[in-house]
Amino acid sequence: MEKADNCIRARKAYSQLGISYMVIDFAAMMLGSMFVTKVLGYEDNVMPDNMEILYDIIIRFVVILPLVYLAIRKLPRFEIEKKKLGIKNFLKCVSVDCSLKTLAAIFTFALISVISAVTGIHTVNPIIADVSSMSMLRQILVVCIIAPVFEELLYRKLLIDRIAHYGEVAAMLLSGIMFGLAHGNIYQFFFTTVAGCFFAFVYLRTGKIQYTIFMHMITNSFNTIIRVIVSLIEGNNKTVAYFRVNIDSEK
Repeated sequence: MEKADNCIRARKAYSQLGISYMVIDFAAMMLGSMFVTKVLGYEDNVMPDNMEILYDIIIRFVVILPLVYLAIRKLPRFEIEKKKLGIKNFLKCVSVDCSLKTLAAIFTFALISVISAVTGIHTVNPIIADVSSMSMLRQILVVCIIAPVFEELLYRKLLIDRIAHYGEVAAMLLSGIMFGLAHGNIYQFFFTTVAGCFFAFVYLRTGKIQYTIFMHMITNSFNTIIRVIVSLIEGNNKTVAYFRVNIDSEK
């Protein structure tokens, strides 16, 4: 009887969490977009970098986090035992996270290649274009600092504290899948889901959200550095090609 009651409580908790997260996230983004275009008067949500950073902070920390907390605050919160990870184990976790993301990214690339070959439809990764268009300051603040703090608090701390008691595997999967779906595109879904599950595992084993926040910051920073290097290389290649064309035309 107790097991059946626990299953019922778990289903209610999962349902309330899932609905609350998705509805609030979608509503906040839609209302935020309307506010930017209709009230502030910026077309196509294009704002100056300093305004964009402020908007990111407000929509994530002032709107979404408090609303999610209010929606789930009545669910029982379970205390996760606090344990130290240590520098050595922390670095091992960072290495594992990078490896898992790499494998997931390879799988995603292969899947999209197959889909493109079968359907004849070639897609472009919208995230690369969006991030590449940001200034370096905004990339550092939003991608490397704001996003990791917000996402770990939302998809690990608030969520796992309320479902860990019902099963660690289920908590990890729910945390990872919701994290993946929140990114809203197939290019990021698999590796963010895998990363989310692993971050959830680390949080469940340590009970300290600062570990996953720092891990998230490190991996996002690494990805940002790689993107910048690739952009510089591509830019240099285009510059070289431009001069070659002009030199050849002068001969």
